This record gives sequence, C-alpha cells and structure tokens, in this order.
Amino acid sequence: MAVTAADTHLPPCLQIGADHRLTLDRIDSSALAQAALLLDGALPTATIRDDLCRFLTPADIRFACRPGEDGDRWIARLAALASAKATTKKGPTLADLYGMEEAADWGSNLIQDLKDFAAGRLSWQEVDRGCLLLGPPGTGKTTYAQALARSAGLPLVTASHGLWQAAGHQGQMLAAMRATFEQARALSPCILFVDEIDAFPDRSSLKGQHREYTHQVVNALLELMDGTFSRPGVVMVAASNSRRIDPALIRPGRLERVIGVPLPSDAALARILRHHLGPDHLAGVDLHPFVAGMAASGADCEFWARGAKRQARRAKRPMHIEDLLAQIPQRPEPAPDLRHRIAIHEAGHAIVAALEMPGQMKLAKLHREGSGVLLASVNANTEPEIRAHIRILLAGRAAEELALGSIGMGSGGPSYSDLARATGLAAEMIIAHGFGDKLIWSGDARAWGGATLASVLMADSGLATQVECVVTGEYKSVLELLRSLGPILNEVAELLQRHGTLSGQVVEELVAAMGHS
Repeated sequence: MAVTAADTHLPPCLQIGADHRLTLDRIDSSALAQAALLLDGALPTATIRDDLCRFLTPADIRFACRPGEDGDRWIARLAALASAKATTKKGPTLADLYGMEEAADWGSNLIQDLKDFAAGRLSWQEVDRGCLLLGPPGTGKTTYAQALARSAGLPLVTASHGLWQAAGHQGQMLAAMRATFEQARALSPCILFVDEIDAFPDRSSLKGQHREYTHQVVNALLELMDGTFSRPGVVMVAASNSRRIDPALIRPGRLERVIGVPLPSDAALARILRHHLGPDHLAGVDLHPFVAGMAASGADCEFWARGAKRQARRAKRPMHIEDLLAQIPQRPEPAPDLRHRIAIHEAGHAIVAALEMPGQMKLAKLHREGSGVLLASVNANTEPEIRAHIRILLAGRAAEELALGSIGMGSGGPSYSDLARATGLAAEMIIAHGFGDKLIWSGDARAWGGATLASVLMADSGLATQVECVVTGEYKSVLELLRSLGPILNEVAELLQRHGTLSGQVVEELVAAMGHS
C-alpha cells in the first residue's frame, strides 16, 4: 500500500501496478466528529467549521488529543488551534500601501475575481495564476504579499530560494520545495509568496559544472507550479530584485503578470513614513520636506521611524522633529559649480524627454539627496522608440558638453549609469532584436546584467563596433537637438536650481513656448 499527496510522486511501477486507487477528501467537521465518536463512544456537541479544518495538520490532530478527555474537549482544542492559524496578523492592507498603485490595482482585481470564483460566477481559468513583483530591495514586495493575503482574508504561505536551499543537498531542496507547494494546496484558497525568485537563473545562460544541478532545480519548480496552478485555489506571488530569471517562469499560466515596484515618489515616501511613525508621533507635521529628493525605500522609512521612536523613548519625552532628522541621512550640499552642472545635466534629460515622449515625463528634481528625471512606465516596442530612449539617456551628457564645454562623470560609472543603460539598450537592439547588420538573435541581453554585457562586448569586437555606432550616432543627434534649444536649457536649469523640482507639464510648456514640439 502506498500513500501519497500526488501519484506523480510514486515510481512508475507503482502507478502502473496499482489494483485499486482511493482518493481521500479533505478532513471536515463530519470526519472529526466520527473520529471523536471512536475515541469517546459518543458524538461530540462541540463543533468546528469546515473552512477551518484545512488549517489542521496530522500532527495537530494527533497531539490535540489528551488521555482521559472527551471528544468535546478535543474538538474545542482543534477549533481554537485552527482559528489561531486562520487569524490574519494585524498589519497594512492594500489600501494602506503607497507608491504601489499598479500592484494594488492588480491585487484588488484579483480579490474580486476570487470572490466571483467562490460564488460560482467565474471559472478558475479566468483567474490570474500569479504575478512577479520586480524592484530593488526594500520597496515593500514582501509587505505587499502580506497585505494582499490580509485584504483577501486568505492564508499566506511563504518560501524563498534560500529557505529551500538551506534544507540541504539537491534532493532535500526539492523535497522542501514540494512540501511548500503541498502546504499551499492543502490551505487553498491561499496566497503563495516566493521570495528571491531571481535566484532561479535563466537556464540558457548557465555554464560550468553546476549547470545540470540548476537545470533540475528550475525544472522541478516549473513542474510544481504547473501542477499547482492546474487545480483551483492557489495564487502565487513572487519577488525579484532583477530581471535575470528564467523566461519560462513568467510565461502565461505561471507568473503571467510582471509588475514593477520602484522606489516610492516623494509624496509616497512621506505617507509611508507617516504610517510607520503612527498617529502618536509628530502629529500634524508635514513630513514631505524631510524626504524630498530622497532615493529611499519603505524599509528605510521603517528604520528611520524606529530609530526616532527609540531616541524619544530613551529621553522619556514625546518625539521631537530632531529625533527623526537624526535618523535620516543628510548628504552635504554640493558646491555651487557642481550643483549648476547637475542642474544642466537634469535639464537636458527633462527637455529631450518632453520632446521625445510627450506626456511621459512626470518630474525633474534637483536635491542634495538625489537628482533625476522621473518618467512614466514606458515600453519601447520599436527601433525608433528604443533610439529615442537612448537619446534621453545621453541628453544629460550632451547638455553638459554644450552648456559648460566639458563633461563630468555623472553620466558614466556604475552599471545603472546613463551611459551603461544606453549601451545596454543599443546592445539589446542588435543582439536580441536583429536591428544590427545581421538578422540574428544572439541572446537575451536584457537579462545579462552589466558585467556579462561588458564581457561580451570585450570578446566580440564586431558587436562592440555596432553598439558604439548606435550610441555615438544617437549622441550626435541629441547634441544637434539641444544645440537649438540653448535658451530653454539654461531656463530649465535655472528653475531647477531655484525650486528644486519641476513638473513634466511645466517643461513641456516651456518647450512649446519656444516653438518646439
């Protein structure tokens, strides 16, 4: 006799040779009542709701039983245990999340679909299977999964690549993965959250001795996802800090929605900080000036608030604004000539963005904590659109050259710099989309990352020449564009230095007033 959660876990010989198959339903209140009858000789008067029974494990059922107690005490103890597991811990709901509008909208629609499915108005095939949250560390991806489960009133099952790998060797890791998905199926309907999904790399990029190991792990994950999603009740949310994941994970039917979770805007950051401070600290104080221009995350806000509360608590007094300011890192104000250069640089980005992508440039800012231009989520779907994006990235460098006669180091440096991103887009055009001198696909450049792309360019001089030709050509184009916009460039830079921020609408109006569109 073999007992298994799924027949696919059994060897083929047992699957083929079985004479009888018995499928056991989930434990419900009736089954527990019959078990109590066997234990006590009488049906219990205590009851447990059927929807709570799914939270009980075999160990719970066994160890809740006490020698000498009747069935009522056993059922009551099981009901209390299941209720405790089902109770959602206090915390933010989707309505309390700031700066995550796209993810919150998806979650709200999912909750309504789950309600319609439960009411029989919607088939499971019409419900999203899952989504991938993509963004830098600390932006609230884990908090979002908790808020989604809390808002939906569903249990949350959590796991990560690190937790699975900590189980031991490959066989133990695969067993831990199976156990997580089995737990999710047992608790369905539920939300399954898997963190560090980018630790499962693209199988096509693997080389070396660990290639076969990783292939088997990724294949097992895909098999578990397919087996879980083929049955109703489990929605998976995964989190990643980068796009370097296996494309099979995000195809339709799996993590079919990819939702960006960027660092919050100034307004969202102020609201997040207010949430973590709570109503009892600095009530009525406008927090926006203290976080304006900060390239910070929700996790940073929680850290600052916790430190400020501790400082006030140690002083045995209400919180003062100085307690909070002591926690928020302050960058030194740049020298006037450097601040002017940064203003020229950001003005170049803003003007070219306003011309190349009307309506998409939301904000330009110049703050000591961080400067930049904020664009709406833009999808570059054609070669001209990709080239326009490259010109926007190179516009800051071009503005410095034209207005100041020299170029600073602000446009280059790390893998997320303007020059690195422009190079990456040009390489992606040629390598992945066939926009070079050969109609051929050579790899997914977007998933490589800066170090891999740099190695490829150094090893392939022909490709490097093509990429350089694209970047140089677009740089010349943006130089010519800005050369005719000298007065606007200086005016936008001056306004940035005076006000710190400019809306995209203001920049577009300035450009239009000079007769450019």
